[in-house]
Amino acid sequence: MQYVPDSGELYALAHVRLGPAPANAPQPTLHLGNEPGVRLPLHLRADTTAEIVLRLLRSEDAERLHQLTAVTSAHFQPGHLLAMWALCEPADALARAERLEDAARAAEFGVRRSSEAVQVACFLRAYREETGITDDAELYRALLPHIGRLLDRPKDFDLYWVGEYSDVIQSDSLLGSGAVQVEVFDEIDLTVMYTPLRLHDITRYSATPTFRLLTVRSENTYILEYRRESWVQYRSRRPLPRLDLAPLAHRLNLFERAPGRWRADPVTLPVPRMYLDAGDGRPAPSSIDAATVIAETVEYLRLTARRRELHWSPYASEG
Repeated sequence: MQYVPDSGELYALAHVRLGPAPANAPQPTLHLGNEPGVRLPLHLRADTTAEIVLRLLRSEDAERLHQLTAVTSAHFQPGHLLAMWALCEPADALARAERLEDAARAAEFGVRRSSEAVQVACFLRAYREETGITDDAELYRALLPHIGRLLDRPKDFDLYWVGEYSDVIQSDSLLGSGAVQVEVFDEIDLTVMYTPLRLHDITRYSATPTFRLLTVRSENTYILEYRRESWVQYRSRRPLPRLDLAPLAHRLNLFERAPGRWRADPVTLPVPRMYLDAGDGRPAPSSIDAATVIAETVEYLRLTARRRELHWSPYASEG
């Protein structure tokens, strides 16, 4: 099996599609992924796309793959890249299954299981920026030949990942210093993280047990977000449905005296956020004190849990 860009060429090929299909895309022989709308048999379902492929390779269905010649994906995604490599190099993938699973979790969800997995994730995040490659197909073609060596010896690629990995180490040091405080509200799947400085996502997500995260920085900058695990059809545990945050943003605007408006991304985005936007699309300091923002957030999430018209779940179309 080999990678073929998402194009009309696929009409003539028996192929695997990873992730959502664009409108009018060629019908795949096999459709794999953890994203909303991708239907999988029970025995293949897993947290990451790479884990789904590994389950397939270990199953009786693996024989079907010999009849397929191509694998594609609509857009470049690090998680799809790792899964694509596993389909193209099944023996090598099975031999490196644990490293592949750890790297996929770091790449898709920003969750650390090992330092090497974080290095792989940092490489995949930084490669596009470092090389200037913007074309999805070109990225897949450039990276696929190197995934095996990247999993075996990520330090061979440190010129690409060392900058971002240094940010992770600095964030980890701040977290370990006691300057960062974490408060968990289990019943609403919310973590409140108080930090004096910005933390790398891998540090934040690896340190929090919930899929809703409110980050409170010392200058009264707030970010409420849903983690990506609650966008995909996650299997290790079932996330609570996402709740539309627009009404909460509207309420906070009633209190706000600083320049800007509170805004909430659509909950159908992979990682939607709510924050005060001063006009540049980035979180800005608020005039509202932390106690009020936290109290309003907690109350909203508790009360809105009863309002099903404001719920969204990736499992809604699951067969």
